[in-house]
Amino acid sequence: MPQFFGNGETLMPNVYQNLAASSIAGTLTLDAQNNPNAVFIFKVGGAFTSAANSTIVLINGANADNIFWVAEGAVAFAANTVIKGTFISHSGAISLGLNTNLRGRALTLAGAIGINASTINTNPPNPADFTMGTAANFILFTTAGAITNAGTSSFNGAIGTNFGAVTGFPVGTSSIYVEDPTTATAAADLAIAYASLVSRTPTNTVHAPAFGNGETLTAGVYAISGASSVGGDLILNGEGNPSALFIFQVGGAFTTGAGTQISLINGANAGNVYWVAEGAVALAANLVAEGTFIAHAGAISIGANTVLTGRALSMAGAITLLDGMVITLPVLSIENHNATEPIVYQQDQNFVISLGNRNISSVVVYDLLGQQIETQININSNETKIAKRYSSQVVILKITDEKNQVFTQKILD
Repeated sequence: MPQFFGNGETLMPNVYQNLAASSIAGTLTLDAQNNPNAVFIFKVGGAFTSAANSTIVLINGANADNIFWVAEGAVAFAANTVIKGTFISHSGAISLGLNTNLRGRALTLAGAIGINASTINTNPPNPADFTMGTAANFILFTTAGAITNAGTSSFNGAIGTNFGAVTGFPVGTSSIYVEDPTTATAAADLAIAYASLVSRTPTNTVHAPAFGNGETLTAGVYAISGASSVGGDLILNGEGNPSALFIFQVGGAFTTGAGTQISLINGANAGNVYWVAEGAVALAANLVAEGTFIAHAGAISIGANTVLTGRALSMAGAITLLDGMVITLPVLSIENHNATEPIVYQQDQNFVISLGNRNISSVVVYDLLGQQIETQININSNETKIAKRYSSQVVILKITDEKNQVFTQKILD
């Protein structure tokens, strides 16, 4: 990825990465090529800045909600810039200069935000805009903290930390990643997913902080301004829609009572349930739960004999597990319910690739160095399988449909 963007440049949907600081000047055009779901991701290893009077232009269906700029350092926009997308600073401040016009969001994990007579607006995102990226492959992941297993448990999915140690897991329990390129990518993807989840407009802001006790909820975005909890039985009703999305935005810590059961009915899917807490997450003993639990600024503790179909992900804390738990990745997640994109999910010892009502023409598997390691051609079916046999590495799928449309998917074997 170049260090400098703009000056009349046009870019197509892709993931662009630069290990150092980066900037934009002049005009940068982002061309979605008539795909309204096209995603642009820019990963910057240092600070990100814009020159005065810089402009980002969107053409051919490009959507500001599908554009993400993720900087490890500070983000600074000079005066009179017109910028689009979600800008995330991992470890620095964000400043918007005089008369900056931002269509999107400015989010920082560790700094102040300064605004100087600027304009900020956004369109509410929809489910098709969301992706967990490579973070979706982890059942347990923390951006900064240790992961400790204190007992004998069962895990089906990757475990990783981008800063810390992983202890207490028998060799061969699962795929374990510690401070490597895979965890760095997952940390960045988790930050993007978090930003998307918390930016969604609540559909229900009047619910009491406590959920459960026989309660049934339908799909929606539930917002609690402070701490929240769930106890007893909570039923999530998909009303026959397998894409039904449940998001719980919690402004503080999140806890569950011992013996709590979160269950799904009428097509609700664990991959479409998200509990996002600003503080710590504490899951009590004997919990049976569905969904992805994300702690933004705290640790996660999981009590004994928990059965979780989903994930436990922290952006700034340790993860501690007690004895006798079973944690399994959900088969599908919301990122796979975009009708224009392939569905890729795990089934036994295979990855299943599906294109819904369209046939797959071919699938090519590459490693991260671009080496081709498997090819399937003349498939002529809307579904195919590839075996999980790539030694716990990230691989890239290049999927071509019957109309020669090409899609890429990154998965963790």
